Amino acid sequence: MPTYFDEDAVRYVPTADPAALREAALMPPAQARTRAEAAQDIFRRRDYSLTGLMGRYLALSRPLVAGARADAWRALPSGEQA
Repeated sequence: MPTYFDEDAVRYVPTADPAALREAALMPPAQARTRAEAAQDIFRRRDYSLTGLMGRYLALSRPLVAGARADAWRALPSGEQA
């Protein structure tokens, strides 16, 4: 999820690459803790909670849905009601 976290916060490994996965799993504990804390900080600052993400999706989709409803209403033959 590079969109959400940069490589300083998480360790990305290629799909189906057991050697890379093993190397990531053997990260020194202090380094793993630092990365985990950085990821948690990003998560909180950017409000990646379910509530935060839903709020942003709603804010983006409301105008689209409203526009689609208006277009559908205009497309009805005159005199019909939705």
